[in-house]
Amino acid sequence: MLSRAHPHPFPATRRLTLVVTVLLLSHAFLAWFALQAVFVFVEMMWRVLAGRDELRPLLATHVGQLRVLRLVQAGLWLVTATAFFRWVGRAQRNLPALGVTGLPYAPRQAMAAFLVPGLNLVRPLAVLRGLWNASDPRHPADGAWRQAPTPARVFWWWVLLVAAVAADASARGLTLWSGGVLDFGSAMRVLVVGQVLTIAAAVLGIAVVLGVDTRQEAAARGRAPNRETG
Repeated sequence: MLSRAHPHPFPATRRLTLVVTVLLLSHAFLAWFALQAVFVFVEMMWRVLAGRDELRPLLATHVGQLRVLRLVQAGLWLVTATAFFRWVGRAQRNLPALGVTGLPYAPRQAMAAFLVPGLNLVRPLAVLRGLWNASDPRHPADGAWRQAPTPARVFWWWVLLVAAVAADASARGLTLWSGGVLDFGSAMRVLVVGQVLTIAAAVLGIAVVLGVDTRQEAAARGRAPNRETG
């Protein structure tokens, strides 16, 4: 029998959904803030190059703040990844409770798909595709959901996420290669692209997480009468 103490049939998943959503919003905010910081840096650099030497101390301070922001972003990536892995495992664990059969991945396997190098470029998309389709109450729970195509938002979110991570790593690598000096070179350009991709990936990620949560809630409510009478 379903618990009536919570409006949502899987309260633990709802809490994780809210946590992941807040973290993704934080990514979007920090990325937007980083873009503004880059634009300020460029403007100040041009002024210094034009002879405004009195701005050099302010420019040095701004560069230091930008580096701190990049460290905060790196830490947030780790925290978000941990929370998201837990959310995937919890959402995957909900599927048998919804009567879904034919699941190709156990919860731990679904989480591990994001951690195996090389495999984590393609397998997570299959995990998320299955999680999205199996959670959809419009699909039969007897395994027919496996024939459903990959939803566009899931596909493009994964593409944007991989691109954002790659751009972020490239920007950090190029910065280290140049001795940690920020300038108008490749590192700065890749950094800007990475922040734009991060914002897009965060927005689509929220849509995916909330979409799975909403579908599982609808599926649980649709089966609630049968489970309660049983």
